[in-house]
Amino acid sequence: MWAKLTESAKSTVYYAQEEARRLNRAEVEPEQFVYGLVSTQTGEEVENTAAARLLVASGVSRALVLQHFEGTPPLNRVEVDFKNVQLSDRSRQLIDLAFAQQRRLGDGHIGTEHLLLALTQEKVLHEKLAGLGLDSAGVTRRLQELRAANQQPWWQVWKRSRLEP
Repeated sequence: MWAKLTESAKSTVYYAQEEARRLNRAEVEPEQFVYGLVSTQTGEEVENTAAARLLVASGVSRALVLQHFEGTPPLNRVEVDFKNVQLSDRSRQLIDLAFAQQRRLGDGHIGTEHLLLALTQEKVLHEKLAGLGLDSAGVTRRLQELRAANQQPWWQVWKRSRLEP
């Protein structure tokens, strides 16, 4: 299952776990995935993720996301085993939603764009994200626009595929 995640998506999960640890949480909740998506701990790499481009295209800055989610109370608090921070049931459902988005879009990987789309459909967070102007239909439309703008002519794709082993 995790093999389909891009490096950026894996980094998002890692930083979500780090955020859960920082908050003394035993489980990673979807709220921490929001922080993972906008984390700057990977330097310029974050600015090049699909989710970062979608946020910019939506007019949503990293600072606005952090401000909007600051102080979001965790749903449950338990004793923390820092060696073993697991995904909560909601986070596992979020990953399932990301897989569903990947299949719906016909992609061969699960990237940060699929995680962002899943967050817009998550049962608790979708309203909070909609308050930022991030709803599922709008993010999907912007993703299609970004992909169309980045598409290369078919002959360049064909040429490249013939050169790769």
